[in-house]
Amino acid sequence: WRRRKRDGRDFEGCDAFLFDVFLSFVWEENALNGFVGCLYEDLKKREVPTFYVDGPAGSKGDRILELLRAIEGAKIFIPIFSTRYAECKFCLMEIDKMVECNRLIIPVFYDVEPHE
Repeated sequence: WRRRKRDGRDFEGCDAFLFDVFLSFVWEENALNGFVGCLYEDLKKREVPTFYVDGPAGSKGDRILELLRAIEGAKIFIPIFSTRYAECKFCLMEIDKMVECNRLIIPVFYDVEPHE
């Protein structure tokens, strides 16, 4: 898990956005091709505070409440839809929370068509 703090405060109970971007993806699928890692590294080089899960979905399940709080602390959401995204219940929970927050969602379709 990598999370960036602003002013040394944790995102829990914080009024301001802690992250500019929250990346949502199926780790097992995208980590192999390097797309998400490259995207994260590029955002980091540009000093864009980004929430990024560095580990398999098992760790997502163990920390889903932390993920949902991180979504609340993010300004922009980038879900990376791939062939197995809809099969991941944690990813679907993340999407639900993003929609609930009513902020900018920038979908990326990786190896799938939007109509799929």
